[in-house]
Amino acid sequence: MVTGIAQGNMVWLVIPFSVIISWMYTSFGQVGESTEILLKEMLMMCLFRKYLGVFYLANNCFI
Repeated sequence: MVTGIAQGNMVWLVIPFSVIISWMYTSFGQVGESTEILLKEMLMMCLFRKYLGVFYLANNCFI
């Protein structure tokens, strides 16, 4: 399979690549979670304003 310098040393590449991939998934998860919370808060504010009869287009409430 692998010949030359890399033969027998491929296992040393597993740790750095697994750390990088784990960091990427963790970062994407944190960004997704914070965006989800922001979108939920915006939706709740829009629904609350609509319930009260106050409809502001300036606040991006297009429900």
